[in-house]
Amino acid sequence: MDFLKHIAFSQSLEHIGLLHLAINIVYALFVPYVSVLFVSMIIAVTFERRGLKSGNEMSVRFARELTQSVIPNKSSLLLFGVLPFFAVLLGYAQLLQDSPDVAVSTLFVSFLLFSAGALCLYAYAYTFRLNEILSIATSAGPDEALDQYAKENIRFHANAGMWGVVLVTLSQFLFELAVSASTKPWEVTTLWDALISPESYARMGQALSFAGMLTGAAILYLFFAGKHTEESEYTQFVKKFSITLSLLSTLAAPLFILLILAAFPQNGLTGSVFGITALVLIMLFAAGHFFYAMLKSFSTRLAANALFILTAALILAVIKDQIAFGSATRIESARLAARYDKENQALLDKMGLGAAPLTGEEIFTGRCSACHTFTEKKVGPPYKETLPKYENKRDELVAFILNPKKMNPAFPPMPNQGLKPAEADSIAAYIMKTYKQK
Repeated sequence: MDFLKHIAFSQSLEHIGLLHLAINIVYALFVPYVSVLFVSMIIAVTFERRGLKSGNEMSVRFARELTQSVIPNKSSLLLFGVLPFFAVLLGYAQLLQDSPDVAVSTLFVSFLLFSAGALCLYAYAYTFRLNEILSIATSAGPDEALDQYAKENIRFHANAGMWGVVLVTLSQFLFELAVSASTKPWEVTTLWDALISPESYARMGQALSFAGMLTGAAILYLFFAGKHTEESEYTQFVKKFSITLSLLSTLAAPLFILLILAAFPQNGLTGSVFGITALVLIMLFAAGHFFYAMLKSFSTRLAANALFILTAALILAVIKDQIAFGSATRIESARLAARYDKENQALLDKMGLGAAPLTGEEIFTGRCSACHTFTEKKVGPPYKETLPKYENKRDELVAFILNPKKMNPAFPPMPNQGLKPAEADSIAAYIMKTYKQK
């Protein structure tokens, strides 16, 4: 199931950066909608079954209105669910094409399960409407054929809802396993590795808590902005359930966010990751206050504010994860970019358009020697002190040259030299070879 990796193309560093940006944009459409869809359909199917069994019409009504709000038509599932998911799958296949991790194959299975689950959930929503039409038709008078069709539709409706929830739940679980595996592409190489990773379960907990918060806020806004303005037993029931769901989820979310941070690989933790995490926690604190205020005095303005803040917090959490993913896989990105440069140079040479690349010695003389020597301190530390840790780790040295970070507090940070991956590889080979001879 890794065939997507095999058909992926090599990418330059610029293209890799654009891929990360594109995934963030797609996530901004995909994650909020799927989060609400996931929890809403669990609620709808559960409440409908409970309501039919106990004869509670409010539960059935709530399930019907919730389903119609989240799945107004099949286009919403396609545009905000299936197509963005497929785009994310292709993006990860491009970024992880040279790594042995299980993320892409797991994402592919998750995508298939989600597509099947989305089809079942659309059938569930459609047959909900059909049930209403058939109940009106059968109430007009006895009709054996119509009664039989209505009974078959009810059975199909129940099965579609149950299987839709099961398939989407499995898809969500595998999706979080894949995202967790993607941050450790050389460690998590089997599904078992992903299953025993603490980060996978912390991510699933975060996904559930964000989905609960967002779903509660969406219900409060969608149900009471322009409709259900009258106060009744039903509106009290909806408000109480939604606010309780949102508050409990808001209390749980910070724990899972911090657990993910603790489980994340060290090379993925940057100042940006910590800063965005702090901002997300502050936004959750603000949203919690809005929910608490609604317990005392409900207003759609408070619900709208909570929904907006939670959607922004979820998107920021996704961006934070993508920044960490990019940092954790910068060696893979450097390797892909180096291969792209070599293939591009070979194509130019074949067409007679290639220029002779700079050698490692030429790059050292023209750029590196201004700040570094092999044996003595200059603007930067001597290579004899810094290069030993890169023995047999040339990919890591190339990644550092392409994207330098402050390492030694005694020296200023190394500026980015704007080298191409092939040039970075050339200078890395030259200084590693030369420092051993000094």
